[in-house]
Amino acid sequence: MTLALEENKKYWKQFSQEDRMCGIDINLFEKLIEDLFINFKNKSILDFGCGTGRIYPFFSKICKDYFGVDITQEVLNLFKAKYPSAKFSLIEGFDIPINDESFDVIWCWSVFTHYPIEDIEEMLKELKRILKKDGKIYCSFIISENLEEDYQEVGFFTHRQQKIEELFTKLGFKLRYPKIIFPTEGFMLKQTLMELRL
Repeated sequence: MTLALEENKKYWKQFSQEDRMCGIDINLFEKLIEDLFINFKNKSILDFGCGTGRIYPFFSKICKDYFGVDITQEVLNLFKAKYPSAKFSLIEGFDIPINDESFDVIWCWSVFTHYPIEDIEEMLKELKRILKKDGKIYCSFIISENLEEDYQEVGFFTHRQQKIEELFTKLGFKLRYPKIIFPTEGFMLKQTLMELRL
C-alpha cells in the first residue's frame, strides 16, 4: 500500500465519521454533461472513487449498468444507506476485481487529485485493462504550470500538464480537454476534466 493510498483511507474515513460528505448539485452536473456532449445513455459505467454515491442519482437514471468502487468502507456504508439498490464494491488498493474490457465509460472525478504521479500510473494501467476498446475515461486533475508536483496540506496534489500528457502517451491513451470545470475549494487552482481514449 502506498503512503498516499493509506493517507486517503484515513482522510475519507474521518470525513464519514464527521458526516461532512457533501453532495453535488445534480442539476449542475447534468448541465456539465450536456455542455460537454458526453453521452452516457445505454452505457456501462464504472464510478471509480464513488464515495457516498454523490453522482449516483444521475448515472442510475441514464446508464445501462452502474458499478462503483471506493477504498473506504465507511463512505460505502453511507452510500448503501442512501441507495440500497446500488451496485458497488470496496477495493483494498489499486487492483479492481473486474474482468477485462467490462466498461464503456469510467468516471474518475477528483480521485487523481489526491495522488502522486506514480500512483496515478498504476491506477490508469488497471482502468485501461477494464475499459472497452472503444471506451472513454473521464478524469480530473489539478494542473499548474507554475508549480512542481506538490502535496498540499489537505491531501491534494497539483500536477504539471506536461508530466500528465507524457504519462498518457506512455500508457497508450489519446487525450482531449473538454473544459475547465471550477476552482477547487480553498485553492487558486482549477480542476481540469480530461477525456482519455485508447
